[in-house]
Amino acid sequence: MQLVSLTDFARRLVIQDLSVTVGGYAEVLKSPALLGRVRGAMGHSLALSASPEALAGQPCPYDPPCAYDLFHNAQGALNSGFELPKPFVLRADPAGADLVITLRLFGAACDWAAEFRAALIAGLRGGLDLTRAGRVPMTITAVTRARVAVAPVPATGPIALRTLTPVIQRLRADHSGLKLDGASLILGFTRRATGMAQWHGLNLDLSGDELSEVLRTVPPAVTGARRALSRGTRPRPGFDGHIGFSNPPPLLRHLLTLTQALHIGADTTIGAVRVKLIAHV
Repeated sequence: MQLVSLTDFARRLVIQDLSVTVGGYAEVLKSPALLGRVRGAMGHSLALSASPEALAGQPCPYDPPCAYDLFHNAQGALNSGFELPKPFVLRADPAGADLVITLRLFGAACDWAAEFRAALIAGLRGGLDLTRAGRVPMTITAVTRARVAVAPVPATGPIALRTLTPVIQRLRADHSGLKLDGASLILGFTRRATGMAQWHGLNLDLSGDELSEVLRTVPPAVTGARRALSRGTRPRPGFDGHIGFSNPPPLLRHLLTLTQALHIGADTTIGAVRVKLIAHV
């Protein structure tokens, strides 16, 4: 793989949004289980065209491999032993009284866009069970596709990540305080960025040691509150708020800018840790 810098990767990042509008369902955005149910519905649809091997968690022998394989199964590991991140995230937004569900694909996963889009549409039409009272079929009023560009890097001044969906946390045994380690979250994103670069056939030149030193010099300030997100039938504790930096150097600014496009942290495939980069006072 070609070795690239963080700035080069940002320029070569390929992102495609597949969005489906559901008429009259904006109120379900309040459900912490929404995108987990959407992912489950998509998985059921993709399973219909999957190979027996992929359904069993093994590499798909089809040429090209079925989309289910990318959607559910591990696709390799990073050098540090972490699983290669899934090349997609899910998002949900209101559009007046309507609901917009977006599947965002990265790099090579865009080659499976047609299959993923068909599964998203079929899954939503089949209905979502958000309250365990049965599936509610949904009426689709629009389907769109868009290429996404990485936002420009803020040149100077204090900035912060504002969470739009929760950061999923591992709380300490006593559950005291928020216990969100902002530096650890940012360092973990280096693995995610490195994995996403591999989905583009690139090897990201990014030093965790250098970033650790930067974060010791410019430590993040965390303010916020708890907010749950559901995976399966159980809510998971999360954090909602701001992760601020007084005057981060260029390396950290470039990295933080990428978090807006790629999401950051755990459970991104069910919509967790969607963030917006803002000026911070």
